[in-house]
Formats: sequence, structure tokens, C-alpha cells
Amino acid sequence: MKISRQQLKKLILNSLNEGIFGDISDKMNYGAKTKDLLKNSSQDALDIFKACKGLGTDEEAITKIITKRSNDLHKLYIEFNNLIVNYTKANAGFKSVDSALVDKNYNQDLIAWLEEEGMDNEAVLIEEAIAVAKVQRKEIPAAV
Repeated sequence: MKISRQQLKKLILNSLNEGIFGDISDKMNYGAKTKDLLKNSSQDALDIFKACKGLGTDEEAITKIITKRSNDLHKLYIEFNNLIVNYTKANAGFKSVDSALVDKNYNQDLIAWLEEEGMDNEAVLIEEAIAVAKVQRKEIPAAV
């Protein structure tokens, strides 16, 4: 079976992105490999995290996810909390005062994240969904 140079370049690039360089990129962005962040979580939770993290909130992306997950928002709430716990574990250790303050902001549940982003209606939807599903609102531990 022959492959073209273009196919070979694409194969090498994909291998690098999925291999060590992908891991380095993940660690630079999140302090952990994406697969470790997603343990007991979901891509939707990570996408909300990405949409909120840093300057400017991608409200459209968050609204799309909440609309898509409208039948299981209580599960999305749990998945997001698990993602934040995984993020906290990955970034545990010696921290500067600045890092500790950033982590304190990150160690909140999905409702708090949405409220901080000015997405009060979406926060209310999540709060109502967890109430109906009898899921307790949980505080994320500062250290895991």
C-alpha cells in the first residue's frame, strides 16, 4: 500500500499532535493531559471550561452546550464539578499567591462559573435541573 507525501505529512502531524506534543500543549493549557481532566467528566464540561477560561466568555458556545444537554443538565453539573476536581488535582503542589488566587476562582461549581460570567439565566436552569434531580449543590474542595 502506497501513501502520498501529503498523506505521510498528515499522518506524522496527527501523531505528533496526539503524542508528546499534544500532551505538552495540554499541560501548558490545563496543567494536565486532557484525558486526565475528562476522567468522570465530559467533553461538554471541558468545552464550557474553555469557553469561560481567560479573557472573554464564549457565551454562544455555552448556550449551545446547555441547549444540547437540556435533558440532563444535572449530569452536566456533576461532570463539570468532576472536571474542576481533576483540574485541582493536576495543579496541586507548591503554588505562588497568584496561583492560589486563580485556583480559588476555579474551585467553584458550574452555577458559580455561569453567574460570574453574567449568564444568570443559564445558572438558574442548572440550579433548577439539579433540584429536580435531587442532586446536592457541592462546594469544590480547595485541595484534593
